[in-house]
Amino acid sequence: MFFIKLLTLIFMAGSVMAAPNDAERDLSQLRSMGLPGGDAIYIFTSVTCPHCADFHKNILPEIIKKYAKSGRAQVFFVDAGSDLAITASMLARCLPMDKSEKFMSQVFQNQSEWLLQDKADDKLIKYAVAAGMTTREAQKCLANFDLKTTIQDQWVNLSKLYDAKYLPTVAVRRGNIVKTYTGSDKAAVLNGMEYDFQ
Repeated sequence: MFFIKLLTLIFMAGSVMAAPNDAERDLSQLRSMGLPGGDAIYIFTSVTCPHCADFHKNILPEIIKKYAKSGRAQVFFVDAGSDLAITASMLARCLPMDKSEKFMSQVFQNQSEWLLQDKADDKLIKYAVAAGMTTREAQKCLANFDLKTTIQDQWVNLSKLYDAKYLPTVAVRRGNIVKTYTGSDKAAVLNGMEYDFQ
């Protein structure tokens, strides 16, 4: 189980990176939006993180609109956290991307209702069913040990590569240059990213 430090202030850091390493060589199982092959934006969140719920509601839609849908960058979603967060990530990856976004929106929007409940896993399955998955499909998805291992490995490797110690974290990679933004301050994240893409 991962222990995630939460932070309310935003930190910005820039660094020069080497060529993509093994952590980035197979991103095919990450949920993503936008055109592949160009600049990349990595979104590190957990469905059990309250600041991530604020980020998902107030900041992520702007990032998707300005960068993924406009074709300026490909946005990758790197999911982390507790066993519950991994459960949600597995269900999200077993859904088509449009339904996956509907599912994750419901999970984040209703975080306070399901997070501390007994049998929270069952609630996550209900959200997946509401997004278009059958209960049997959800159970089969959650029994996929290889998928679970992939999610855990990608989190460990990519969070280390991009120094994602706190959540939420946005890592903007343009060539070998990386800037990271941590926190849920909308103006600081969006203004910083806009500067990066000038």
